[in-house]
Amino acid sequence: MTGSIVKTMSRKSIYFILIPLTLGILSIAILAYQYYLTVYCPTNSQSIENVVLTINPGESGLQVINKLYQQHLIHSVPLAQVYARLQQINKRQIQAGEYTLSPSLNLIQMYDLFQHGTFDITITIPEGKRLEEIAELISKNLNITPDEFISAAIDKRGYLFPDTYQVPGTISVHDLVLFMRENFDRKVEVLQNKFQEQGLSLREAVTIASIVEREARFDQDRPVIAGILIKRYQNDWLLEADATVQFAKGSLECNLQSPCQWWPSALSAIDLKLESPYNTRTHDGLPPTPICSPGLESLTAVAQPAETPYWFYLSDSQGETYYSTSYEEHLLNVNKHLYR
Repeated sequence: MTGSIVKTMSRKSIYFILIPLTLGILSIAILAYQYYLTVYCPTNSQSIENVVLTINPGESGLQVINKLYQQHLIHSVPLAQVYARLQQINKRQIQAGEYTLSPSLNLIQMYDLFQHGTFDITITIPEGKRLEEIAELISKNLNITPDEFISAAIDKRGYLFPDTYQVPGTISVHDLVLFMRENFDRKVEVLQNKFQEQGLSLREAVTIASIVEREARFDQDRPVIAGILIKRYQNDWLLEADATVQFAKGSLECNLQSPCQWWPSALSAIDLKLESPYNTRTHDGLPPTPICSPGLESLTAVAQPAETPYWFYLSDSQGETYYSTSYEEHLLNVNKHLYR
């Protein structure tokens, strides 16, 4: 009888220990998840709206957190305050100024911006610019040389999203490239599954989109051209895109020290046979990298291409595009629209 009582008490003791321990572990897990949500996850990753936030001189990190919450830019005040205190401990001080923020930014990204100071430079990167052209635009607005920018961004060719950026005049080349690449990631995230549905990796999709960007002058042509290029690529046809020849020729003839045409429009028969892995008239498959930074319309066209019977297309000097289902029909279009 005594032994039974002892066993019962032992079980109760174990329960008294296990239940609080389990609840404690569960509470820590929930708290850790909420902290992750607050610090790493934006309140609206798809938002394209901007919010202007003013940080006055002398305001503390805790005051800034309250302002972010009032503007619906963070999920939780207490957990964001924990992050703010950690930044103070690490001596990362925020700078006063007027910031243009977005619900698509997470708390880490916003705090990174607060370290640099207020946005005082606006730079617009148009769609369809190659890396060297973007470098030239950057150098005209910031104290960053073209060579510095290209060196920092050479492995991100095609992945620097064309957009209007507001950045501090003192931003480093590393932070600028990171800022532009993160913008690309946010904009393209919603298209990733669509790329996979087309049987394309991100690299393949962005490379094809970069060709679409240069080949199509009008938005209505982008899904059709994207469909043709994807179909040719996946059936082991040469893409035969003149834009890739233009890229190859520009790469050979241009340098940043002398004015030139990065996209030479007049291509000779010799140019079309130019030896370059970027020349899709002579090389199978895709170019080694994207040829430019494609805009959202071209990326969306690759994610949702038009299904047509066409295998060929050409554009005249006005940007009008003509499509054909056979090579013979394509030759007729060439004679009719290019040699008239």
